[in-house]
Amino acid sequence: MRSLIFREGSEEKEIPDKVFRRVLKVLKDPNLNQLCRKHGIDLKLDRDAKINQILNQGISLRSALSNGIYKDDVTKTDRKAFLNDLVEKRLLILDELKGATLGAKIDIIIDYFERKESDGSLSISLGGYDKLLGDLSKYVRGINNQIRSEFELQEGEVMKAKTLLTYSLKPIDILTALPDDIIKSFCEKAQISTRGNQLQNILDRYKDVGDLYIENYMHIASRNLPALGDNGLEIKEAELGIKFEEVTKSIFAKLGFNVDNKCLKEISDSNNRADIILRESDSDIVIIECKSIKEKG
Repeated sequence: MRSLIFREGSEEKEIPDKVFRRVLKVLKDPNLNQLCRKHGIDLKLDRDAKINQILNQGISLRSALSNGIYKDDVTKTDRKAFLNDLVEKRLLILDELKGATLGAKIDIIIDYFERKESDGSLSISLGGYDKLLGDLSKYVRGINNQIRSEFELQEGEVMKAKTLLTYSLKPIDILTALPDDIIKSFCEKAQISTRGNQLQNILDRYKDVGDLYIENYMHIASRNLPALGDNGLEIKEAELGIKFEEVTKSIFAKLGFNVDNKCLKEISDSNNRADIILRESDSDIVIIECKSIKEKG
């Protein structure tokens, strides 16, 4: 698969700056400094200033991961091991980074980011996104103008989920645009753990699982486990049928239907069982059978 190319600066950039920033933010200081050293960036700058300089110079993700972040004597085997660790333990995006060569591994990482940019998944629910933005506005002074400036957005209030999504800005994009000290301060004020990956801790706090299941209803119905995993929902394949019924019930309930679980138990036995019963009146009921798609391809 060939990568979509964003031309910015002197190199071909395979991904937008907002995604490249996410990778740079999880690099350890020695690797970030090595990249700065190779591109003449002042090592006395703080981390966020270094990252901004890297982005402003138009350095590509591919050149950074293939050569820029390593000392020249680091072997290709060690570079591949580094990428495996980066993906699994710091970016937290893939269970396993396959690919026999260094270039193949980088291709997989770039392809992953391209898919995530185009599939519209948020990793938290829409309601959770709005709650996160509300708390950021509460605890981080001037964040509205900061986000507007960072992404060159319209005048006025932009800290609303639907507004930011019109610009394809997801929760992780907003969080990675903030300096590390602001992220730490926000975690402390919002009583979110600062241990481990702080960005993931924040996303976990605002993950409304009930709404998230509904937003991923299509993936549950089609038994798309990889897509569910990408959106932060870990479901075993054997549990998908029951989960499909549960989420369907919750959708009907949110729509104002009377889901009659008592009647369901009364009319069901070991040989005959309805999945969902909606009661319209004392004499009128609707019996529903839920079927997810089990065919592959």
